[in-house]
Amino acid sequence: MQKNIALYRQFKEQEALRNRIERKTPQQQGDPQQQKLVDSLHDYLLENAVYTQPDINADTLAAALATNRTYLFKAVKNVTGSSLQEYINDIRIDEARRMLENHPELTIENIADDCGFIQLRTFYRNFKERYQMSPAQYRKIAKG
Repeated sequence: MQKNIALYRQFKEQEALRNRIERKTPQQQGDPQQQKLVDSLHDYLLENAVYTQPDINADTLAAALATNRTYLFKAVKNVTGSSLQEYINDIRIDEARRMLENHPELTIENIADDCGFIQLRTFYRNFKERYQMSPAQYRKIAKG
């Protein structure tokens, strides 16, 4: 349990640091057009809660962003180092973490579903890869 508490604190510190850095310096990886597209993708996913749609796909996203799927895949990979699906799942996991911290009334299954994960095991696997603990362990530590 102590190990998980230390990990939780480390993640919170890293998140705070990342937020401070992002406010000071825009990330510029890849060419400016690709960066702009990924920024637009990020905004579109969050502002419209598109990440919550389990069936979201590259064709739909490319059409919404007025580009083609090949260029979208390439831009996301060059700017973030992740595939498009990994990038969407990262956004889903970020939102799930916030929900675990702020909505104790929701079950883990509800959170996974609300964040767009079709299969609970995919949610658990992604969450554990990111935070090195299960969602239940994270919630328990976050509650203090």
